[in-house]
Amino acid sequence: MGRTRPRDLVVLLLACAAHLVGAVTARAQERVDPDPDPELILHLVDAAGQPVAGASVGTVLELSDAGTEPGAPPQANWRIAPEVPGAATSDDRGEVRVSRDSLFGRTRPARGSINVLAVHEQRALGALVKVVGTEGTAEHPKEIRLDPTRHVRGTVTSEELALLGRPLERAAVVVMRGRVRPIQITATGGALDLWLPPGAYQLYVSGRGAGGATAGPVTLGLEILPRPPGSPPERPLTLDGLDLPAGRFTDLMGQPAPELVSVAEWRHPDRAADAGDDGPPVTLASLRGKVVVLYFWSYTAPTSIVPMPALFDLHRDLADRGLAVIAMHDDSSKSLRDVDARTGRLRRRHWEGRSPTFPVALDSGARDGPAATYGAFAVPFAVVIDRAGKVVASFDDPTDPALRATIEKSLASP
Repeated sequence: MGRTRPRDLVVLLLACAAHLVGAVTARAQERVDPDPDPELILHLVDAAGQPVAGASVGTVLELSDAGTEPGAPPQANWRIAPEVPGAATSDDRGEVRVSRDSLFGRTRPARGSINVLAVHEQRALGALVKVVGTEGTAEHPKEIRLDPTRHVRGTVTSEELALLGRPLERAAVVVMRGRVRPIQITATGGALDLWLPPGAYQLYVSGRGAGGATAGPVTLGLEILPRPPGSPPERPLTLDGLDLPAGRFTDLMGQPAPELVSVAEWRHPDRAADAGDDGPPVTLASLRGKVVVLYFWSYTAPTSIVPMPALFDLHRDLADRGLAVIAMHDDSSKSLRDVDARTGRLRRRHWEGRSPTFPVALDSGARDGPAATYGAFAVPFAVVIDRAGKVVASFDDPTDPALRATIEKSLASP
C-alpha cells in the first residue's frame, strides 16, 4: 500500500467532516416535526356522532353576575387563549377553526398541548379535552365528543366575616381539573350556578368581605359521572360545606405587617442586567415611613399580569410622595427568568414596552413565605401597608379606583 500524501489526507478529512455534518443535520431534521396547518381544526359531535353546531369553544370561561339583575344568569366571558378574549363557535358541520398561533404562540406547537373547553348551553352539552399541538389538521381534524353536563349549584356564606362586621360581598370559585383552570366564577350574592361536563374536579372557593377582608379558601372535590345518552336530566347537584372561615388576611387587618421572609429571588430595577436576579432582599422595616403596596401575581393567572401597568402608573405618580411597590410572584415558577419567558406574549401585548420600576420578587412557597403569611391564595391580590407599617386593606384588582384612594389617604396620614 502506498503512502497517503498530505493533500489527499486533507481532502479525505474534509469529506468525512462533510459527511458527518450532513448526517447530523439529517437526524436533527428527522427529530423536528414539520409545521402543522396554521389552523387548529376541531370537529364537535354529540354522543350519537352527529355534528354539534353553535357550541362555544375556548380555553377559559369566566362567569360573573356583577352588574346583572337579581336572578339573571351570569355573564359569560370566554377566552380563546389567556390573552385572546372571545370564543370560537362551531358551524353547521360542527367544525371549529382556531389559529394555532393564538393558542400556542409562535413557538413550535408540537412541543405543547392545551385544554379545550367546549359548551353548548341550550343543549346542556360540554367537554374538556386535552389537545396536542400537532393534532387537528385539515386532513385529520380533532374530534371532540360533547356529553350531557350536570347542573351544579350552591350558596357561599361566611358566618365568621358576618360576626366580625365585615359581611361577605362576593365569592370566587376556580374550577380545576388537575392544574388546569377552565372555569372561573365571581358571584356577588354568593349564589353559584354552573354546568359541568363529566370529569373529576377540584373547586377552590374563596370570598371577600367589607374593607377587603378575606374568607377561605375551601377546596371541594367533585366528580361528574357520564350520563347515558337519552336518559332524563338529573336533578341539580347542590354543594354543601360552602360556609367559609375568615381568611388569613382578615386576621392581619390593623396589625403590624409581617416581615417578608423565605423569598427565593429579588430583582431591582436599578440593578445591572448582567448582575442576575439574586439581588439584596427588601425588608418592610427598611420601608417604614412609606406606604407600601405588596402585589401578589402569577404567570398562571393572566388577570394578574394584564393590569400590571396600573401599578406602573401608581408608582410613577406617587413614588415622590412616599409610595413603594413590591411585586411578589408566587412559587409556580423556578426563577424570575422563567417568569419572563412564560409571560412574554402578555407583556408584549399589554405592557407596551414598559417594565417594573420597583422590586420584583419570587416567593419560595415556604410555609412562612409572603403568600402564605398574607393569605394570598388567589391572585391578583394587592395589600396596602401604611406608613406605620400596619396592614390597611386588600384589593383583587389593581385598576380599582378604591386602591388609589386608599393609597392617597394613607399617604396623607403622618
